[in-house]
Amino acid sequence: MRSLFGRLLSSYLIIILLTAVTVGFSLSRFFTNYYRMVLGEELTQQAEQLASRLATPLELDGAVDLEYMMDSFEDCIGAGVWLVDSVGVVQETSELYAGWRGARIEGPLQRELAAGRTVVYRSGDGPLSAGIITVAVPIRKSDGVDGGVLLHYPMRGISRTMRVVRPLFYRTLMWAVLLSIGVGFFMSRRIARPLQEMTAISLEMSRGNFDERVQEISEDEVGQLARAFNHLAEELGRSIHALTQEKSKTESILVSMTDGVIASDSEGRVMLMNPQAVEFCGRTEASATGEDLREVIPDPLLVESFQETLASRQGCELEVERGSKAYLVRVSPITGPGEENWGSVALLNDISSRRELEEMRRQFVANVSHELRTPLTSIRGFLQAILDGVV
Repeated sequence: MRSLFGRLLSSYLIIILLTAVTVGFSLSRFFTNYYRMVLGEELTQQAEQLASRLATPLELDGAVDLEYMMDSFEDCIGAGVWLVDSVGVVQETSELYAGWRGARIEGPLQRELAAGRTVVYRSGDGPLSAGIITVAVPIRKSDGVDGGVLLHYPMRGISRTMRVVRPLFYRTLMWAVLLSIGVGFFMSRRIARPLQEMTAISLEMSRGNFDERVQEISEDEVGQLARAFNHLAEELGRSIHALTQEKSKTESILVSMTDGVIASDSEGRVMLMNPQAVEFCGRTEASATGEDLREVIPDPLLVESFQETLASRQGCELEVERGSKAYLVRVSPITGPGEENWGSVALLNDISSRRELEEMRRQFVANVSHELRTPLTSIRGFLQAILDGVV
C-alpha cells in the first residue's frame, strides 16, 4: 500500500498482531506457571496435612490402614501418594503407583527430606517422568525426621485446565484484535483524510484556484497543519491576486506606451515586448519570448548594443532605421538587489516625424534664403552703380 492511509493501517495491524501474539504467548506461560505455583502450594498444604496425620500412626507402629488412607487421598485430590522411610525406601503407595513399593529414592530429594526440608518440583523434573509435579514433605516426630510423604500430580490436569481456558482467551483476544483493527481504521482515516484533502487543494492551487479550504480540522497536530495550510492558501491567494493586478497594470502601461520596449534576461533571451516593439521586430511576442536576441531583433547594431550593455552594465544610445521609420534607441541595464545583473531593456523612440519636420525646416530655410538672396543681389548692384556714378 503506497498511500498514507494504507501504510498507517498496515502499521496498526502489524503492531496489533505482534502485540496479540506476544501477549497471548506471555499470558499462556504466565497462567501455566501461575497454575503450577498455586497447585504446588496446594499440594504442599495437602502433603503437610497428610504427613501430620501419618506422624502419629508411624509412632504407634502402624495402627492405621495406610493403604486405604493413601487410596482415599488419591481419589480425593487426584494425586498419587508415596510414603518413604528415613533412608528413602518407598514403604507404601496409593493404588496408582503400587509398582513403586520397595523402590528407593536417592540424590538431592533424599538429602532434602533427611534434612527436614520440603521439596517441590513444579517443572516435572522430580523422581518420576517429566509430566509429573512432585511435592515431598518430611514426617517429623519427637526424635527427628522419620521419612516423608511424596505427592505426584500429573500435568495433564494442567493441560486440561489450559485447554478449557485457551478458547476463552483466544476468543477474547480475537475480539480485542477486531476492535483494535476498527479503531486503527478509524484513526488512519482521521489522520489521512485531511492530508488527502490538502493534496487535492494543492492541485487546485496549481491550477490557479485559491478558494478551496480544508474543512475537517481537528485539535491535534494534523489540525494545526490544516489551519496553517488554510492560512497559507489565503495569503498565497492574496499575493497572487496582487501580483496579477500589478502584472496587468504593467502590461497596460506597456501597451499604452508610444515607444517600443524590448527586455532581455542576463543570458540575452527576450523576456517581453510591447506592441510597438513587435511592429519593429516583425514577430509576435509569444513567438519571440525566450528566443535569443540575435534571432528576434533584425538590426545588428541594436543586438550589439544589447550585448555591450549586458557585458559592461553601462547604458548606450543609438539611432537605427527600420524601413521608412527611424528610431532613437536607449539601452539600459536591469540591476537587481546587490548589483545583480538581471538583463537589459531597450526603449525604441520613433523619431520619424521629428526627422521629417527637421527636413521640412531645412528645406524652408533654404527656400527662404534663396528667395531673399535674389532681390538683395539686384539691390546691391543698383547701389554699387549709384556709388560709382554710373546712374
